[in-house]
Amino acid sequence: MVSIYLSWKSLGSRFQTVVLTVATIAISVFLFLSVERIRAAAQQSFERSISGIDLIVGARTSPLHLLLFSAFQIGDPTHSISFGTYERYRQHPDVAWAIPLSYGDSYRGFRVIGTDESFFRHMRYAGHRQLALQKGQAFQQMEDIVVGAQVASALKIGLGEILHLSHGGGEVSFHVHDHIEFRVVGILEPTATPLDRALYISLAAVNALHQESSEPIGEPDQQSSELNDHTQAHEHEHAHSHGIDERPPSTENNQ
Repeated sequence: MVSIYLSWKSLGSRFQTVVLTVATIAISVFLFLSVERIRAAAQQSFERSISGIDLIVGARTSPLHLLLFSAFQIGDPTHSISFGTYERYRQHPDVAWAIPLSYGDSYRGFRVIGTDESFFRHMRYAGHRQLALQKGQAFQQMEDIVVGAQVASALKIGLGEILHLSHGGGEVSFHVHDHIEFRVVGILEPTATPLDRALYISLAAVNALHQESSEPIGEPDQQSSELNDHTQAHEHEHAHSHGIDERPPSTENNQ
């Protein structure tokens, strides 16, 4: 009892120091829990946006920048890989599948992404859920375009509507690709991911858009790539890779 009494009196004589110490510990615990919660939320958001992908391949940039514009559509790529580089990865014996993605155009502030049929076949989100179409079908012709659910809802877009895309990824564009009319052939089901905020066209359409606009790009060898890398290190284990980049406006930059 004497020890407890003396301890209590000692704390009482150092009241301000004790209060500051307790407050410091409480704040530290709060910050630690907050950072951990943010980390878990970011990881969950990433896993919901894209699933089954372990590697992002893109032009030389910071890993964070590559992740943000490829998975979350935040920011824009500054360089691209050549289509030959993408093909070399895609044909590698350890690569199971590859999805090319090309950036550089938009429609009324929403990003337009050039890709191919492998995007609808292999892209997964929210625990390996496959993309599905709410209406219509995937693009078949060069002038076909598929619209994300949020884009269709925000802009009141329906099947059969005609769209003219714009150059650049900003909300305001000073050059409209009016020489090609795109017809909406499909609308994606809502995914609650950045996939809902984009429109999707074929790589051939990306080339056609810029061949008429003083932006020579030749063959689709200036597209970006999203790679799924299937390794044979273990009999039942697979390492998947995902690479994304944009097509440069006039010159080819290999990654």
